[in-house]
Amino acid sequence: MTRMNKHLFALFVCVWCLAADLSAQLGTSSPYSMYGLGEINDLTSGRLAGKGGSAIGMRSPGLLNHANPASYTAFDTLSFVMDVSVAGKSSLFKAGDESERMRSANIFKMAFGFRVTSRWAASLGIMPFSSVGYNLQAEQDIEGLTSTNLVQYSGSGGLTRILWGNAFKLTPELSVGVNTSFIFGTITNAEQQRTWTIEKSLQTHKFYWDFGLQYTRMFNRRAIGVAGLVYGYRGKMTMNRNVEISSYSSDLFEEQLRNQTLYLPSFIGVGASYARRNNLQLSFDYTFRKWSDLKAFGGARFEDTHRINMGVSLIPGAQNPKSYFDRIEYQAGLSIGNAYLSFNNKNAMQAVLSIGAGLPISSSIVDIVYSYGIFGRTGYKQMQERFHKITLGLTLKETWFYKFLYQ
Repeated sequence: MTRMNKHLFALFVCVWCLAADLSAQLGTSSPYSMYGLGEINDLTSGRLAGKGGSAIGMRSPGLLNHANPASYTAFDTLSFVMDVSVAGKSSLFKAGDESERMRSANIFKMAFGFRVTSRWAASLGIMPFSSVGYNLQAEQDIEGLTSTNLVQYSGSGGLTRILWGNAFKLTPELSVGVNTSFIFGTITNAEQQRTWTIEKSLQTHKFYWDFGLQYTRMFNRRAIGVAGLVYGYRGKMTMNRNVEISSYSSDLFEEQLRNQTLYLPSFIGVGASYARRNNLQLSFDYTFRKWSDLKAFGGARFEDTHRINMGVSLIPGAQNPKSYFDRIEYQAGLSIGNAYLSFNNKNAMQAVLSIGAGLPISSSIVDIVYSYGIFGRTGYKQMQERFHKITLGLTLKETWFYKFLYQ
């Protein structure tokens, strides 16, 4: 590893550790995370955040793309790729005439990938699978009385994913891949009234597999097109439940409850990308997730989701750079789709616009991405979130497995 890359890696490890500490303190701050497994995190890295998260048809030697495991075969034979990503978010929630601003810090992932043989590539990584973080207050009627009682609802925790991915090149154009994930963690939901608190915790651990395919074609040696397909099945998750009732003075009750079964939705996605002369790249994804098969709860109903991601990037001087700015990758992207939860028979929509830059430093790339998004709508018993988000990503590409011909 070069001295510059060592310094960059050390810096991002410090940032990653700081983000981990902030994530523990701030975490996710979304009322929607009180339902199900919380806010589900996708597999997009900081390298692709500036392109609207479009990833299914993306591949390159320096790209660690877990959204489609077939992309791992693009790694160079002698290269080792590492990806570290963190993000910070500021949100404004509005419901009727009331509004509140919240901040959160999130860790995208820390992962690396490498070639095992000429036809086999692999990746290892750790990243959040879901996040829970909310703190709400509500007035509750007291039976038989005209007064009300103030109830505070809070939640924390989430699930973590440890991923081992493998990809195989069947032909020079066709690659297939599979991600093996071990998902584990604890989710805590609490309800506090006057002097007593009810705390419910859910614990789980599970293996899960998702699959990918990519087909690559060259056009006149100046352009390359990639078509991709991803699939994940409906996965059963058994949650171990525990409830504890306590007061300010002592613990009153604790019991292990009957296990609860939740499900991960099946999904299928298609995508494509087109790159010309190593400087202009266009990408497009469509993903469908079958949430409607899952059981509704708490006044919320699951809805099937449809999401479109699209992105464009440009390196002005990829062939003949005249300055450092000609080597920067300028990025822009759009993601639009609906939420998997609906309230009062109204489904929320989400749109995210992103711009970013990939800054080359030595053999590494530092990505800085700004995103602005709108989630939900305002109206009767509806809540809208408007957020600003900054994503930082570091991609290290090192040639490790070689020896000098002459000493």
